[in-house]
Order: sequence, then structure tokens, then C-alpha cells
Amino acid sequence: MGRWGVVDASESRLTTIGMGGFAAGSVAFFAAVYAPALASVAPGEGIRPMTVLLLLAAFLGMSGWLACVITGVSQLFVRPRRYGVLAIGFGGLQFAAYRLTEGVLMGSRGIYWAP
Repeated sequence: MGRWGVVDASESRLTTIGMGGFAAGSVAFFAAVYAPALASVAPGEGIRPMTVLLLLAAFLGMSGWLACVITGVSQLFVRPRRYGVLAIGFGGLQFAAYRLTEGVLMGSRGIYWAP
């Protein structure tokens, strides 16, 4: 943090890089946890994540984009603003990548989230 609590460009850049890594990591974590877990589920069945690992993977996968968007919006209030736009873009990419991964792992076999 710069003088008087002002965020400088290098700190904003590192935050954006961290958000990109978090976005990619949350989708990879979801895929790594759920790919083997869904192998034993019959097609057309509903699942409920009941262990801590499955809940954490589902939570990070489903809502990981929120952290990127919130950080990006807060970065829009400091200069340079392009890092805020990148962080918001990482949030959008994370959301799209999670939906694609969920569709490949679950939707292709008719597995759904049980109520």
C-alpha cells in the first residue's frame, strides 16, 4: 500500500494476477474433486454434496466469480482502472468455465443437483 493508504499500480496488478489464479484454481479444484466423485453416480440421478470437500469445491466453483467481480469493481475506483476491468473479465471467464465444466461432468450424463 502506498503513502496515505493509496493503492499503487503494482499492488493493483498483483491483486489482478491473484484473482486470475483464483478463478482458474477454483474451476480446476471443482473438476479435480467432482470428476472422480461423479464416476460412481448412475446417469439421471441427483446428487447432494454432503462432505466438507465436496461442499467447498461446489461453493468455490459456483460462486468464485463473485470474488473476482467484487475485487474488480473496487479496483475501478483507483488508477489504473484497466486492472479492475481485467479482474471483472476473470470473473466472467470463471463463471463460463465453471458452467462448461459442470455441463461436461454432470449435464452430459443427466446428473443434477438434488433439492
